[in-house]
Amino acid sequence: MKATEMTISRSRVKANVLLMVLIMVGVSLTLVIAIFGYSSTNAKQNQRATDYYAAVSAAEAATEKLVAQITTDYRAYGDGYLSLHLNDYMTNIPNATESGQWTNYDFMNMNGDTGQVSIQYANIAGFSAVNGQYGPLKAFVDRYRVLANAVEVFPGWCGWLGLSGH
Repeated sequence: MKATEMTISRSRVKANVLLMVLIMVGVSLTLVIAIFGYSSTNAKQNQRATDYYAAVSAAEAATEKLVAQITTDYRAYGDGYLSLHLNDYMTNIPNATESGQWTNYDFMNMNGDTGQVSIQYANIAGFSAVNGQYGPLKAFVDRYRVLANAVEVFPGWCGWLGLSGH
């Protein structure tokens, strides 16, 4: 009887050990899958953030180009010239002759029209205070608002929309 009892207790121990090994393998595989899933999600989020900030930088470059052009023309020709040429400014976006990087982006205005940016003119009635180095000086103030959207173009990828305004 003692030999039979020992055989039964050994087979129970072997079964318990096998069950413990299977549980540990299952837990280990679950941890490995979770770690790979976390790494994959983290990499995707980092890539999305990088693409987004690249699109915002492109949109900002488009607005800075127009603000520089508007400022130069205002100083050279005055306010009337700017009003007459607003449509010309709207299509003055970064292009491939300036840098090959600009072929990777589509620029849009607020209506979604490609190849354009939005320029809004606001005439402020009366004298307004001129802040900054001029202190309490008052003058006629005109405001131009330049807004640009940029979408990074990828084959088979929708891209990220970046918005910039000055």
